[in-house]
Amino acid sequence: MVGAYQRTNPPAVGPYNGSPENLPTKYTKRAEATVSSQKAKLTGLVAGTPYVAWANVSGEDRYVQFETEAASVTGSVTSVNSAEGAVSLTAGTGLEWAGNTEVKVAAEGITTATIKALAVTAAKLAAESVETAKIKGEAVTEAKLAAAVVTKLNEKVTPGNEEITTAMIKALAVTAAKLAAESVETGKIKDEAVTTAKIASAAVTATKIAENAVEAAAIKAEAVTAAKIATGAVTETKLGAGSVVAAKLGSEAVETAAIKASNVTGAKLDSTTKGQLEPQVYERSWVIPGEPKAQVYQGFEIKLGAHETKNMIGMSVKLASGTSCKVKVLKGGVLISSYEVTAESAKVNRVASTKALSNEDDITMEVSSLSGTPENLRVSVFIEAVK
Repeated sequence: MVGAYQRTNPPAVGPYNGSPENLPTKYTKRAEATVSSQKAKLTGLVAGTPYVAWANVSGEDRYVQFETEAASVTGSVTSVNSAEGAVSLTAGTGLEWAGNTEVKVAAEGITTATIKALAVTAAKLAAESVETAKIKGEAVTEAKLAAAVVTKLNEKVTPGNEEITTAMIKALAVTAAKLAAESVETGKIKDEAVTTAKIASAAVTATKIAENAVEAAAIKAEAVTAAKIATGAVTETKLGAGSVVAAKLGSEAVETAAIKASNVTGAKLDSTTKGQLEPQVYERSWVIPGEPKAQVYQGFEIKLGAHETKNMIGMSVKLASGTSCKVKVLKGGVLISSYEVTAESAKVNRVASTKALSNEDDITMEVSSLSGTPENLRVSVFIEAVK
């Protein structure tokens, strides 16, 4: 019979008498084997540990001091024992070891499949230990959280509780990949926690804004810049009447591409702007005292401003006395269609017809067909200017 004994601070090997259990130095039996064919196999020894082997040969005790070598293996860890500090190699090597073992985990190395259900409890996490780079997208499912953790989270994250504040979230830790679709509800967000810096460029699209949700009081002065608004996101129904005031917009924030077609209505404009954009109407008149002559009377020239169009929209003719005369309004010497009337004494003749005018059009008035000594003729035309 051969035995192996583990020693604490063993002395040098020397002549001993008796079995190791009877010696003054502390020995602990770790293995025992029967000699067969001049050999004995000792199992269960720990790597990197000093031992003494003892055997009794023909009534004489024999000793030899030895130390097992540290284990050296190659391969990968394919399973992790749930007992703390224990790791097993199971990928064909058949080796196991126990003790304090440090395991290096690469970024996103821990996936949903490698976490035992309910293994991650609140007590296992240090403050701010879980960073974005350590979590694989959508790896943390509800099944990975201990029941107590789920209960605690349900207590903390309830509408109106507001336990999770902006200060508790590491900057940029919550990325799009970490959030399930529509997971951030109104009740989960602390009041005023969403600042301009928290909104990605073009993140606010039309579908993210409730009807009439954007009011003047809810917008920080100059917080809405062009980069924050997706193309076509601001529709008419998203804005409260009169909510967009000058102080809420950054310099040149509203670009053409950010405005949905036909959504800037009169209700969205202040009275001053409305007045500037509404058509302006003015009149031009020919007043001929006494008896008019059958001739063409000089008038005026049309001048268009930048982004402006003009139309002739009507005419008024009044003859104070006499029987009648014919009046025509000409453009470039040619009758403007519909602008021809026969003026009669003590009567106002009117024309309502819209005719487009061009830049530098020459407008004149012609009198003809006088009857019964007409006197004191007044002819007025009305011009509409549109921006």
